[in-house]
Amino acid sequence: MELNPALEAFLDQIGRNGNDAVLPDSDSPEALTAALAALRTPPPPGPVPDWPVNVRDEKTDDGVTVRIYRPEATAVQPQPAVVYFHGGGWVLGGLDLQDVACRRLAWRGPVVVSVDYALAPEHPFPRPLDDCIGSVRWVAREAGRLGVAGDQITVMGTSAGGNLAAAVALASRDDPTLPVGRQVLVYPVLDSTMSTGSYTRFAEGYYVTARQMRFYWDCYVPDPAARANPLVSPALGASLAGLPSAVILNAECDVLRDEGVEYAERLAAAGVDVTRREYPGMIHGFLGMHALVPDAYAATDTIAEVVMSHLP
Repeated sequence: MELNPALEAFLDQIGRNGNDAVLPDSDSPEALTAALAALRTPPPPGPVPDWPVNVRDEKTDDGVTVRIYRPEATAVQPQPAVVYFHGGGWVLGGLDLQDVACRRLAWRGPVVVSVDYALAPEHPFPRPLDDCIGSVRWVAREAGRLGVAGDQITVMGTSAGGNLAAAVALASRDDPTLPVGRQVLVYPVLDSTMSTGSYTRFAEGYYVTARQMRFYWDCYVPDPAARANPLVSPALGASLAGLPSAVILNAECDVLRDEGVEYAERLAAAGVDVTRREYPGMIHGFLGMHALVPDAYAATDTIAEVVMSHLP
């Protein structure tokens, strides 16, 4: 394992442990409030690539804001839909977090609907998941107006958003109002036990740390007993049979690497069509690091190719 040189320099500049410095040092409400304020301070906006994509915001029937990215020119009608859930440990982020990746993905073909789900700890499980499920149902109901194929929706998420996408896919198995045809999970959070080998190997020094993940889990699902629910920890589901086909992308140098590997193996063993790709030398969050590493765009293009290749 050799960390990508550009990411090595990036980590040396910002600090090897990323957000560890602003995590609360006590359980007091004041410490949590201060930590959330620091964590949620948005970075300065970067340049917006000049790709031919139309972007607009709408609200679902449940009042959840979604951002719709549509390629300006396409020969495909109706277009495939990707409903995207951002990362940030269920605590951080919003529609701007992966704006560039969503634009890139839409430029490559599908309509992307990015979901601004409610955040923990103010809104713990199941509220974020409910927002995501409701947004998929909304896209299916509005498919004609949106110009998308509403019967084969791809759900996609990065990190905690990957957890939400996997949970929506699980929920869709027995719910005909959730027409999920594919799940794309990018360095997903899948196992609340945090017991895989990569949690030991990459516990510190690779941007997202084991300490941060414990904090995020405590915010999203404060009751440890509730974390055994497969809609919280998809990797703890008794059976993965009958789930939508899956694409799982992992970063090599990431505490979450092994749970992605193991989930892909379990899906395949259950008869699910699954593709897994691992990006050598990458760290958690690399999909948004397009200014540093070409693998960010390459991974987004891979997702677009998979989505577009499954057109009827």
